[in-house]
Amino acid sequence: MSLLFRQPRTSQPQGPASIDFQGLGKGVQMLLMQRDGKLTDVANPSIIWTPSNNAKVKPTHKGMASSFDGVDDYFSATGYANIVGAKGTFFMWLPRIGALDSNGTVWFGTNTGSIAAFQSTTTTAYCFGSASFAGTITNVSNSTNTSLVFSANTAVNTQKYFRNGVSEGTLNATAPTAFVAGAKSFNFGRYIGGTSWDADADIVIAGFTTEVWGAA
Repeated sequence: MSLLFRQPRTSQPQGPASIDFQGLGKGVQMLLMQRDGKLTDVANPSIIWTPSNNAKVKPTHKGMASSFDGVDDYFSATGYANIVGAKGTFFMWLPRIGALDSNGTVWFGTNTGSIAAFQSTTTTAYCFGSASFAGTITNVSNSTNTSLVFSANTAVNTQKYFRNGVSEGTLNATAPTAFVAGAKSFNFGRYIGGTSWDADADIVIAGFTTEVWGAA
């Protein structure tokens, strides 16, 4: 089952594709992909994602990807009044992950109202900004062909983190930080409030759904 179509494809779509809101596509509120040389949210085509510094789109062995050099590049957008609360799942597929930054890497998030973000360090994964998983987390630095999934269901002790479909980490009993109501400023590829959380990676697809994903 695919996020974008009912039957498997053998290559990445190069033109417009509609989301299949059944199966894995259920509840999708953002789905970032590369189209016509730009980062596009195919769930919200009217929202503009703007590259800054050296953020770019490039071909990889797994398809067109958003590419970040780990220094100061990112994509930004404002909007997403529909993304609220602390229930849902942020997911990514990365053909390449380089070194994590000095404070790890914030993959996606906002500081509008509160800091709500999804982050990896060498020992910890952060879900909705404050829920951490430590102890048995695999360091994702310098890895290839990796899926990362961060999920929560509003309450304390509901957060989950999956690397390549496998649950990892020991839950820290803190509540996930909710996305506030209204339009928000988001960054993809870094923490919006600084430069010590920058991504060094290629990301083919990333998205957010209101559904709470499990290992299956």
